[in-house]
Amino acid sequence: MRGPKQERQLYVGNLPIGISTGDLVRVMNKALLIMKKYLYQPGLPVISAWIAQDGHYCFLEFRNPEEMALGFSLNQVTLLGSPLKVGRTKNSMNDSMKYLALIQENKENARR
Repeated sequence: MRGPKQERQLYVGNLPIGISTGDLVRVMNKALLIMKKYLYQPGLPVISAWIAQDGHYCFLEFRNPEEMALGFSLNQVTLLGSPLKVGRTKNSMNDSMKYLALIQENKENARR
């Protein structure tokens, strides 16, 4: 893992009722792999999830900030009938511009 935890986390809202932490991590990893997102190392990018007690939102933890930036591509993906809302956590120390730059860099690397 690289970088502080708050730079490797995403907020995901509008979760389907009753989804477990393990199922959520598996689904998110599979979605990123199916979408053929370029990962920075072998293995799975989402390493953990914490689901709020009410079950409506979670925080996903990624291995590194670059792979966290790829997680934005899951915004509005429908999971068990619920369109997901993906965003930065409120305690993030970096502004959105840094992550937009990472996404752009990923696209450029994919073209090479």
